Amino acid sequence: MDKNSIGEIDDVVGSTDTYGRQKYPRLYPIATKLLIVFSFVLALFLLSYMLIYFGVTALSWIFVNLTWLLYIAIAIVFVCFTWLSSIQQDVQRLFMQQLSQAIGFQYAATADISSFKGRFMEIGHDQRVQDVLSGTYQNMPVRIFTYSYTVGGGKDQQTYTHTGFEMQTKINLPDIVIHPKSLASLNDWKPDGAKQLELEGNFDNYFEVFVPQGFEVDALQILAPDVMADLIDNYKEFIQEFSVTRCMLFQQISYKIERLF
Repeated sequence: MDKNSIGEIDDVVGSTDTYGRQKYPRLYPIATKLLIVFSFVLALFLLSYMLIYFGVTALSWIFVNLTWLLYIAIAIVFVCFTWLSSIQQDVQRLFMQQLSQAIGFQYAATADISSFKGRFMEIGHDQRVQDVLSGTYQNMPVRIFTYSYTVGGGKDQQTYTHTGFEMQTKINLPDIVIHPKSLASLNDWKPDGAKQLELEGNFDNYFEVFVPQGFEVDALQILAPDVMADLIDNYKEFIQEFSVTRCMLFQQISYKIERLF
């Protein structure tokens, strides 16, 4: 399919339905309807299970005799969800390609993760960097990319995806990691060998700040009151890192499947 056939992508999620219907005119509507129907069936079975668990035994016959239907519903929901998620990833890739052309950057489908030095990128396993845009801004090298990693394993496994931004600066910066408390996936994480910094005002209500031992004063000089106010107002959902001559930002991507219908 011609990557421009769905026009300009202003919103990745909003363009997914158009892309899916154009690329898969027969399968896409069927898959979305199946996902809705079997999600309802799955929800009905789960509700019935809860009623039985709390003492309503009249529906026990359904689970004894029709358990196979529950497994079919789960399988169809999983297949449809996986397929529709892959379509949304295709739209994300097309969006990044359009963006690279618009701002004059170079596009690459993947990149070696060893070329990135962020402490945040040490979390989990199966880390991947995709859809990389490389260029310069005010004579400083810049990269925009999609970053994903996985934590846990088996039924507790979860994969998180972020949009990343990296800029190499011309000044030396102290090692500082700032992450928002709103991201539950980071509640139990802090960089190795770092100390959590306590700051004035209500900044600690929104962010956690980590610095190496001995760099507390350097961090406080950067995190002046006006800087903290700007971070609270505009960057509450961003993970931020500063290290030597490198500045990195990450924002978690939330794919909402219900917006596809």
